[in-house]
Amino acid sequence: MFIMFTFYGCAKLSKTPKNTLVVPIEAMPTTLDPRFATDAYSQWLTSLIFDSLVRVNKNLEPEGEAASSIQMLDEKTYLFSLHPDLVFHNGKRVTAEDVVWSYSNYVDPQVASPFAAAFKKIRTINALDKDTIKITLDQPFAPFLVDLSLLKILPKEAGSPPNPSFSKAPIGTGPFKTVLLSQSSAELERVDKSGDRIERVNFILVQDANTRFLKLKQREVDLLQNTLDLHLIPEVKKDDNLVFVSEPGITYQYLIFNFRDPILKNIKVRHAIAHAINREMIIRFLLSNAATEATSLLSPQNKYFRSGLRHYSYDLVKAKKLLDEAGLKDPDGDGPLPRFKLEYKTSNSNDATDLAQAIRDQLHSVGIEINVRTYEWGTFYQDLKTGNFQIASGRLVGITDPDIYFDIFSSSRFAPEGRNRGYYSNKELDDLLERGRVTTLFEKRRPIYDKVQEIVANEVPYLSLWYLNNVAAYRKGISGYEMYPNGSYRFLINIHK
Repeated sequence: MFIMFTFYGCAKLSKTPKNTLVVPIEAMPTTLDPRFATDAYSQWLTSLIFDSLVRVNKNLEPEGEAASSIQMLDEKTYLFSLHPDLVFHNGKRVTAEDVVWSYSNYVDPQVASPFAAAFKKIRTINALDKDTIKITLDQPFAPFLVDLSLLKILPKEAGSPPNPSFSKAPIGTGPFKTVLLSQSSAELERVDKSGDRIERVNFILVQDANTRFLKLKQREVDLLQNTLDLHLIPEVKKDDNLVFVSEPGITYQYLIFNFRDPILKNIKVRHAIAHAINREMIIRFLLSNAATEATSLLSPQNKYFRSGLRHYSYDLVKAKKLLDEAGLKDPDGDGPLPRFKLEYKTSNSNDATDLAQAIRDQLHSVGIEINVRTYEWGTFYQDLKTGNFQIASGRLVGITDPDIYFDIFSSSRFAPEGRNRGYYSNKELDDLLERGRVTTLFEKRRPIYDKVQEIVANEVPYLSLWYLNNVAAYRKGISGYEMYPNGSYRFLINIHK
């Protein structure tokens, strides 16, 4: 690695254009049509091109975006006023009717947007005048405003059924518009070019982490955000031409247990596994300290986060004792025979494979034999969605509202239709989750999710591992960079070069 860096350091340096920020990404967005933007890069880029009535801010709370004001008339009725100067990129003024049409389009069966289910609670949506929208729900629904952030304001050119060309040349209302989308790059141009902010952003596909870093050193790209190989952090810090930033994020790493497995449904086994994993060591050596241990799906940045939840310290003696109590005694003491065997499924990415091997080695210390099975992402995700695993690893990105607990742990949400992929069931938890959805006042809602987090931490349907930091490296001379907890690219709105 040192020789490679030295060679490139002697080469002639190229330089990115003055008014363009070049950002390498691991994968291209699959679409720029927000109705179908389910992957992370599609969501991040469409959020620059389109506005919603509401967005989630840095404090993980909903606030107006296209809406200049939001009024909650009662627990089921909301009134939104549009910014009067809001226009589409083609120059057409945005009206309340455009918002109503956008909603109708998202839920149109001919469109078949995967986000349609997020708006099922809406009973009526009406344009009261050119700037005012009234939305009535069929019942109180606390996550409504967060869910509404998924509804981007569309022009009728989006089509129903969808206009195929719209995904590559979308017309939005956001701060950037599309110049080019190809298999290897996506170029966006700022709509308002006043001031000295960058005028264009060019996202280029660079799949290899070492190549991304070398391009940054060579000034072929300007900024890496959450695409830096964590083992290269020391190299970044040594380079006087680079700025390094690491801040707590909300990406949650976990292990999921399948409760239909006769061994894993035993709570003492799950507790034993929790005590047998040395999170601190993995964070230090695999993640270069760019993570913090987790006890909840919600990060400490979330106002619903409960501190003081049960923490499973690294304790091999306790882990072995729990396995003995579960009736899974070691058959030959310190000999080679395991207490039992489990299959661990994960994706074949380098970081996922490294984590699986570390956990395999640690569980071996208490007599659990782990067979690691790695798959390309699509195959692994299909097994995860259908509950076809014993143990699997995963990440949850962008958690904002505690209603995520309903999606993942309610017994009404079993896989494959729902996201309760481990088939966990708890009647007390189900009742709390239903109450949490319809309780809109924070003061009454928070105690509900305090208890929810306590139950999940104690019963371990997911074993909380850590929250990944957001990590960025960029060239000196760039100013205005601001990191968002969810890793979004909204910092591009105010960045200078």
